[in-house]
Amino acid sequence: MHIRKYVILFFLVSILQTVFAETGLTEDLNRKIASINGVVISLKDFKWAYDSEEQRRVSSGERMEDDDIRKLKQQIFDNLINREILYQQSRKKNIEISQLRVDEEYKRIQAAMVSDIDYETIKKELDLNEQDIKTEFRRVFAINDLLEQEVKKDKPVTETEIKRFYDKNPDKFIIPGPARINHILIKVDKNAPEARKAEARQKIETILDKLKKGEDFATLADNFSEDRSSSGGDIGYIKIGQTVKNFEKAAFALETGEISGIVETEYGYHLIKVLEKSPETVFLYENVKDNIENYLKQEKSQNLENAYVQELKKTTEIKIFEDPTTLTWKK
Repeated sequence: MHIRKYVILFFLVSILQTVFAETGLTEDLNRKIASINGVVISLKDFKWAYDSEEQRRVSSGERMEDDDIRKLKQQIFDNLINREILYQQSRKKNIEISQLRVDEEYKRIQAAMVSDIDYETIKKELDLNEQDIKTEFRRVFAINDLLEQEVKKDKPVTETEIKRFYDKNPDKFIIPGPARINHILIKVDKNAPEARKAEARQKIETILDKLKKGEDFATLADNFSEDRSSSGGDIGYIKIGQTVKNFEKAAFALETGEISGIVETEYGYHLIKVLEKSPETVFLYENVKDNIENYLKQEKSQNLENAYVQELKKTTEIKIFEDPTTLTWKK
């Protein structure tokens, strides 16, 4: 649904907790998955927060594999708990948010909507209403004000820290150039029965044996590969972030002319050959030090906020009823 991606504008402001008035909810979505001092976090809350972040990542071109999904579910769950703890603390500290501030933010977000998308249609489609959105803004502002008041974030980042980070993380400042790739694919669904997977594995092993005996990669690709969109297995140039992780990791680890072992992805089993590699890009320290400084400042700030939340947890009753990494719902 194209409409949903524009609703992310709302969710980016309050991605971690939602209180949408959704009609026709099943009992399953209303079930509680955790409680914080008796305040329930429902599967509905989790679903909206998760769907919003998943849509954001997918729309930015990120590929979500099984491990990524599990990690994201845990992250969203932890964030929901932490935000509820912080909101309750803001109430204890008597932090009040003016209606004017809420109304201005609502107007700002409304004005930011893409012009050719009907704002009222979006609200109707997702059963949102103005008061629900404003209530969430009020919560987010209260949490932000609490953190500004209680957490000191003025620790500077030194030049030594910036340079140390640059020197210790060279891979973060090198981008491999595009690589021209040949591959052979034997398709098998990741959820296929073991017998079907074994059959596909045997096929790719047979092809690998032929390669080891010196047979031509492109000819074998034409004869056996189940990727019929390429000739001789040539899929052209790929860049970092353009393919699934296992494929990318294997491809960019190869030298020109080298052939991989068997690589498993969500599509099946692959054999990969690198035809050409473009030069890598190295970012010089002077060109990235400002970015590193901002990153380290954010990291320090996040660490201080995390420490504050951990301290609050010592006096918070947290009950967890389900493993978030196994939560599912109807799309």
